[in-house]
Formats: sequence, C-alpha cells, structure tokens
Amino acid sequence: MLDFLLSVDRGAYFYVVQVLQPILMILMALMGIVTIVLVLLQKGTNDNIGAIGGSETDSYAGKNKSRSREFKLKVATMVCGVLMLLFSVGYFVIYLIW
Repeated sequence: MLDFLLSVDRGAYFYVVQVLQPILMILMALMGIVTIVLVLLQKGTNDNIGAIGGSETDSYAGKNKSRSREFKLKVATMVCGVLMLLFSVGYFVIYLIW
C-alpha cells in the first residue's frame, strides 16, 4: 500500500495536500464553534434526580422526547462531534503521509 502511495505523481499529490490541509483546518474550527454553540443552547437536565425521590417520569414530554427541541439539539451535537473527529483524523492522516 505504501508503495502505491509513493508511486503517485508527487506534484499532483503535494498540490492536493496543500489544498486539503487548510480546508480541513477551517472545517475543524467551524465544527468546533458549532459544537460549542449547540452545547450552550441545550438545557441542563436533572433526569436522574427524579429516581431518588421516586417521582413519576412517565409524562407527555417524556413520551415524545424524539420530537422535542432538546433531542434535535443532542443529535446535531453528536453529528457535529463526529464530523469534527473525522475531519481531524483525516487532517492528521494527510499530515503524516505528507
């Protein structure tokens, strides 16, 4: 596999690396900012405190959690986190090969 990478035209490869590195850096920074904003938009929940006092957790809001704003924010946060992880792994793989 490494022989295949070494046999690729060096000029084209270096051009692609020089273009991809700044793009991936900008995407990582944007995903980081978006993730921070999404985390700050979420409400803090005390779901586990109700179990101590024995309060009822079976409510209308509890049954429709998949449609709520909080659920959508959590999913968006997870997606941004995964994208940031993929961008950073891709950046450092390109950096190590170059």
